[in-house]
Amino acid sequence: MSEREKIIVRALLEILKRPGMQQCDETVLYSALRDFVPELLIGELTEATRFAERQRWITGIKGPFGNNKWSISDLGKAALLEM
Repeated sequence: MSEREKIIVRALLEILKRPGMQQCDETVLYSALRDFVPELLIGELTEATRFAERQRWITGIKGPFGNNKWSISDLGKAALLEM
């Protein structure tokens, strides 16, 4: 994992940990991540969410209109403390 990918994943977890960001819509998450990672590509967000989901740090559900919604898990909160 590159340094940039680590920054993106850490920022992803930080954002999802914020109050009011449970079940965060992917478009809102992308917008919030751009504050941490300038020039973020949508593909980088996709890779970060896939990685974090495989690690069970986040969970995703399909919204009613096909959009993904993400939440941080207890494992994700623990991983964030170790980063």
